[in-house]
Amino acid sequence: GAATGSARSPLRATPHPATASQLFEYVAGAAMSSSSSEAEVAEEDWRIAKLFGVADKATPEEFAALLGEVGTKNAVVHGSMMLDPLVARSHFVVMALLDADDGSLAECVEARKDLLKAAVAAGGAGAGAAGVGSAF
Repeated sequence: GAATGSARSPLRATPHPATASQLFEYVAGAAMSSSSSEAEVAEEDWRIAKLFGVADKATPEEFAALLGEVGTKNAVVHGSMMLDPLVARSHFVVMALLDADDGSLAECVEARKDLLKAAVAAGGAGAGAAGVGSAF
C-alpha cells in the first residue's frame, strides 16, 4: 500500500517476522525507533513482564516451563493481536531476554544463551526454525 506518513515497521514488506533473523531485525528496529520522541508506545503483553521478571533467577528449565505455562493465546505483539503462536512465543522470549540496555545483541545472546536454548528446545514443532537452534 501507499505510505501514509506514519511510522512504519522496520520490516516494511512483512506483516510479522517470519524467520529468526527477521525477528531480531524487527526487535532491534523497534528498540531503536522507541528512542524517538515521535514513536508511539505500543501496548505490551503482560507475559513479557512476567518472563522478564523471572529471567535472572530462573533456571533454563524453569524459564522454559513458565514460557509454556503463560502460552500465546490472545498475544499482543507491538500493540496488535498476534495469531501465530510461534511468532508470539519468539517475541516474548526476545523481549524478555534480550535487552539493548545490557550491551550489544551478541553480548545479550551470550549472557542468556542457556535460557534461549531451553526456550527453543521446549518450543515443540517449528521452534528454532531458520537455524535458531543451531545458532546457540
